[in-house]
Amino acid sequence: FEKDKLLFSVMLTISIYKFKGEIDDAVWRFLLTGGVGMGNPHKNPYPDWLTDKAWQELVYASELPNLEGIAFPLDPGFKDLYDSPEPQNCDYPGKWNYLDGLDRLVVLRCIRPDKVVSAMQNFVIDKLGQYFVEPPTFDLAACFADSACFTPLIFVLSPGADPMANLLKLASEHGFSGDKAPQAISLGQGQGPIAEKMIEDALIAGSWVILQNCHLATSWMPTLEKICEEQVVPDRPHPMFRLWLTSYPSDTFPVAILQNGIKMTNEPPKGLRANLLRSYLNDPITNYDFYE
Repeated sequence: FEKDKLLFSVMLTISIYKFKGEIDDAVWRFLLTGGVGMGNPHKNPYPDWLTDKAWQELVYASELPNLEGIAFPLDPGFKDLYDSPEPQNCDYPGKWNYLDGLDRLVVLRCIRPDKVVSAMQNFVIDKLGQYFVEPPTFDLAACFADSACFTPLIFVLSPGADPMANLLKLASEHGFSGDKAPQAISLGQGQGPIAEKMIEDALIAGSWVILQNCHLATSWMPTLEKICEEQVVPDRPHPMFRLWLTSYPSDTFPVAILQNGIKMTNEPPKGLRANLLRSYLNDPITNYDFYE
């Protein structure tokens, strides 16, 4: 999921600006595909640093409205862009420095395709702001606030992430501790009937049930789907009842539960800044008792 966050932000940006009429479909298609042509009869003017593939794409790009003539002649100043360790932040030579948005990305895609991802990040920041390239830290309390007694809360697990500590802390903050602590069970062979009884009791008592590792109980998933459709419905459960589910991505997980539930994932953060921010927002640093 972490690897898809920038892609989601890019697609969101493109959709918004397409709606505004500020995205040229031909430029967007070129950025995605590199252009399509019937060969390139023109000789590469700088074979010592410009690859034939890059030259061919520049020739195709010169047919786009704002890039007309970029390849004929090709400004030798583009070699500085090619040699730069951060070409996504460089000025373009001569008159081409006025390019912005997708047009600028197309040129970079031709000459330095390895830096397109970084340039896409700059594109999103320019259009939507820094917020959309810095996903917020995981906030379990906010997810709980959005839920209701008839809304399953689903943790999509990833390697190295265990939500149980945060979940039990949240339960304690809402008065579910001691005798009222959430009932948890790791699903597997023969655990289905026990889990079903837990849900039946919790629906009446208004407690929390945590079903862990749903991906291991593939044969019981249809039963869970039936329980959610017939019993975990509006006006049926106790208002304080919550059904928490954890599972790795699985083809056997009921689609209906996914559609009706609140989906969460808590992947390990990437980068020093994200790791520090997560540490500052979790126990024990957020626990005032820790400092006493």
